[in-house]
Amino acid sequence: MDNFDVGPASSRNVGGSGSGESGFLRVPARKTIAAVILCDEPCSYSGHFTGGGMEPHTLSGCRWCSVGLARKDRVVYCVMELESRSRYLFDIAPHTHHTIELYAADEGGYRGLIFHFSKADGRINGRLEARFANRFKGVELLPASLEIGQCLTEMWGRRGRSVQISAGI
Repeated sequence: MDNFDVGPASSRNVGGSGSGESGFLRVPARKTIAAVILCDEPCSYSGHFTGGGMEPHTLSGCRWCSVGLARKDRVVYCVMELESRSRYLFDIAPHTHHTIELYAADEGGYRGLIFHFSKADGRINGRLEARFANRFKGVELLPASLEIGQCLTEMWGRRGRSVQISAGI
């Protein structure tokens, strides 16, 4: 099993920068990021967008629910950003997951699929778009996926949160 520390929320990596193995892949407003999916199956959770990023919905006494902040479903993959060859967690909305899911069905699974990710209209908060490139040649040579559920549970547990992570969608 991988020893993985996603670090505090404030140290989230931006795609292509940072050392990898230490955070979430982020897609900048005016850049396209190429990434290959490493996991066999993504995980999902429910969270709240707080302005500083997604915060998980806690199972009891959720402070974000108590102030009326709507819950949003999220899907998390383990990917390798192709420029740096670093592994990241990649937290996306269901509409982007749906695009990936369609190609995974056609291609026989998620692992090894390469996508180009960019923001719609080059906006910081633009909708994340996924364009299928191809399947990685030599999928068996790819690094192992991080244990997504374990990584999220450990990260949020250190921050005093009890959350439910679902394997698969």
